[in-house]
Amino acid sequence: MTVRYFRPADDMPRIYLYRDPVDFRKASTGLAAIVEREIGHNPFDGGLYAFTNRRRNKITNSRRFMRVPVLGR
Repeated sequence: MTVRYFRPADDMPRIYLYRDPVDFRKASTGLAAIVEREIGHNPFDGGLYAFTNRRRNKITNSRRFMRVPVLGR
């Protein structure tokens, strides 16, 4: 059996999930501040950072800032 992993692009090797709930009204600068201050990473190093809302039924990310419904909830 072949194991497959989801990766948005081959040139994006690092994907991080920020587990605390985030206010989705934050702009890209607010999310970048979370990455830099709370995670301690450079938000512009090429990694993908995913964030969830308080109800954990939506996800936004540091690349496209779009809301995606989470299936199975």
